[in-house]
Parts: sequence; C-alpha cells; structure tokens
Amino acid sequence: NQDDAELFAKNAEAYYNLGNYDAAIKEMDKVVSLDPQNSDHYVNRALAYKGLENYDAAIKEMDKAISLEPRNSDYYYDRALAYNDSIGDYLTSDSFEKQSKKVKNRFQRSIEDLTKTIYLDPQNASAYQLRAHLYRFMGKEFQAIQDFIEVISLDPENEDASHWLTTMLNVQEQSDSMTAFIEDNISTKNLTGKERLIEVDITRTVTEVLGTLS
Repeated sequence: NQDDAELFAKNAEAYYNLGNYDAAIKEMDKVVSLDPQNSDHYVNRALAYKGLENYDAAIKEMDKAISLEPRNSDYYYDRALAYNDSIGDYLTSDSFEKQSKKVKNRFQRSIEDLTKTIYLDPQNASAYQLRAHLYRFMGKEFQAIQDFIEVISLDPENEDASHWLTTMLNVQEQSDSMTAFIEDNISTKNLTGKERLIEVDITRTVTEVLGTLS
C-alpha cells in the first residue's frame, strides 16, 4: 500500500545518502512494485544507478520516467546527463571523428535530450551550456557559439560560457563566415526579450561585446 511505499522510499533515501547504492536500489525496487505509475521513483532509482556508475541502467530508468511524464523537462535533462556521464567510459583522446560509433551515438542522444529540455524549458541555461560543450567537442563551432551566447543571455555572470565564447570567437574572428555569424547572432539577436545588443561594431574586441551582455 501507499504507506509501505513511502516507508521503503525513505529507507532508499537513507541508504542513498549513506552511499549504499545497492541497498537503495533494492528498496526502490519495492517502491516501484507498489507504486509503478509514479515517475519520481524511477528517477530516484536512476540516481542510485548513477552512484554505481551503471549509466546504462540509469538511462533505462529515465526512459520509464519520461514515458510517464513526457513533458517533464527535468527528466530529459537528467537522461542527457546520464548519456554524458556514460561517454567517459568510452571516450578516447582522439578527435570526435575518430571516436567509436557508440561514443558518437551517445553524444547525439545527449544533444537530442538537451534540445528537448530547451524546447520545454527555454530558460534552462545549464542545458544550453552542456549542449554547447558537446557541440564544441564535435567540432560544431557555430552551434556551440550560439549556445554559449544563450547561456550568457540567461546567466550574464557565467564565467565558463564567457571564457569559451571569448576563446572561440578569438580563434574564429578572421573567418568571413564567422563574421557573418557574429553579425546575425550577436548584433541583431534579441537575447532575452530585451534588445541587449542592437548595433555592435564587429571591429570591437570580443571582451567589449561580452561586456554589453551584463
């Protein structure tokens, strides 16, 4: 019954907080058997699997949670994190093009979930930021820069996004195609519903451009 499910859930939480993830999973198994339509239970079990670094199992748990609540943006973000964490098991020091098919697939699945997260929650700066880094590693500089711009528009104090945006623009600033991208996406972009940048002189330094985003 519901009382038993709540008791097992509390036990699971206690075990999880102690770092005893196996015991937490066993308790969550009992919870799910009693209350299988509650998506939060699958999310909690996914967290325990992540604690064991069993990312494939965590992803399956998030699949179940999403099937119950397909418009919950947090669930897509959590599954993207699980995909992203799992990449470390297979990633090599080679460029993205030389990674295995498994790694490339997980990058793509993570990006798909982050894109869904952003669709459901356009104010999620963390989703833009993680997607930007994935794009950056994949060599998709334009997409990465665009996402870093979105991060700064939502979180002007984000040092990581400012650093990478500055770095990437400095590397690319001599490119005609990048100049066009800057003009289209920085000088005229309505970033947060307010025109933070109406006219930007492209000859100004990137630091000055970033300063206008504060």
